[in-house]
Amino acid sequence: MVYNIIAENGLSIIDKIPHKEYIDNFYINYLKIGNKVILPIFKDKKQDDKAIGIFKDLFGCNNVFPVNANEIATEHGVLNCISCFNVL
Repeated sequence: MVYNIIAENGLSIIDKIPHKEYIDNFYINYLKIGNKVILPIFKDKKQDDKAIGIFKDLFGCNNVFPVNANEIATEHGVLNCISCFNVL
């Protein structure tokens, strides 16, 4: 049923999006704890440096902590996605 609705509206389902096509959208999936920001980066120096600069302008140079998130991003989620789970 869901597939029919999607097809009727001219849309399709993509199982995996190639890395470069979705990477730009994942910088927004940062994790903010107090005044500190853990920023996902993806071993793309040009894009990573641009994102780090923007976040440091927004949150302050000493408050942004970049972490490699390539492995997490392959599952189409990043830091804010994995931080919403409660661990007992």
